[in-house]
Amino acid sequence: IIYQLVGLATYPTIVAGYTQQMSSLPSWAATSSQYVIVFLGLVMNLFNLRWATDFYTGLLLLILLPFLIGIVLSIPHWDVAWSIATGAVPATPDGDGQVSAADWNLFLSTMLWLCTGWDSVGNLALEVEKPRHLVDGLFLAAFAAPVVYLACTFAAMAAGPGSWNDGYLAQGYGQLWAPLKPWIVVMGSLSNFLIYTSELACLARMMESMVWGFLDYLPCRLGDHWERGAHVLAVLGITAIQCLLVAGLSFEYLVELSSFLHVIALEICTAAFLQLRFTSPRPRRVWTVPGGDFGSVVVALLLFFVLTILVLSAFGSPNVVYGAVVGNIFFAAISFFLLPKGCHEAWFNTDSA
Repeated sequence: IIYQLVGLATYPTIVAGYTQQMSSLPSWAATSSQYVIVFLGLVMNLFNLRWATDFYTGLLLLILLPFLIGIVLSIPHWDVAWSIATGAVPATPDGDGQVSAADWNLFLSTMLWLCTGWDSVGNLALEVEKPRHLVDGLFLAAFAAPVVYLACTFAAMAAGPGSWNDGYLAQGYGQLWAPLKPWIVVMGSLSNFLIYTSELACLARMMESMVWGFLDYLPCRLGDHWERGAHVLAVLGITAIQCLLVAGLSFEYLVELSSFLHVIALEICTAAFLQLRFTSPRPRRVWTVPGGDFGSVVVALLLFFVLTILVLSAFGSPNVVYGAVVGNIFFAAISFFLLPKGCHEAWFNTDSA
């Protein structure tokens, strides 16, 4: 939940980065855009989430279209992009080629952030008919995510060295063709708003499952529903936390912090996978890892190796580690010491009655 809370705040800050690229807008517009996204996400979840999901599915091609046009326009300048990609020319005008430990952590965190998240329930555009369809979709997304980012980034390099600050893709593509800049700002902002709205709903439902299920981790009131089906207090609580995060933290720090928390969660999941594999080896499962016990150990060891590298890199940015520790202590204090639980007994009593 902590990882999801922090990761959710990256979407409004991305919108702020895109808004900053529009020099015609006043300076306060970028800051205000973050709170507009948070507020609209709250309203959409309280009233009509289905509209957002259907709208995003219908606009997917329109959102990608300016990037596709930019990639085509960049073809004559691929030699420039290649010189930047290979390091022959610095990516930024004032680049000196020196990379610190903090830079490496930001790079690795960004790569993890870019190439994950698509596998969350909040990014499913449609319901799946069969489990195999979900697996096929995950494989396709695992391939498509890095390809799309690689193609879009390489095309932006064709514009030559640049600042590469938040929302730079709009500026880079705008140098290839001026109308692409406002188009990408609008489409990028719209896309991140719709993803934020969907992820907010999924996080609220995750918190509900920790209220009314057997886990009994969160206060009962977070499971309350409105007549439209919205998880009112959960959505309001998450929205309040989002306002605090976007008010005091930058996009770069949010990416690093959410990635570090994500890595810790993945390590726990991998350990739980091994524990389940060897303590309950025979139950029927929808998906199984090829190779039996040996295949499971190989997959787990590979995961632990990669995740350990990411954990060690995080210590190059001590503030990220401190933030993760503080976040966990705060959440543990709220969940286990300050708030009443015992919801599953009430649920059983209501159900039996």
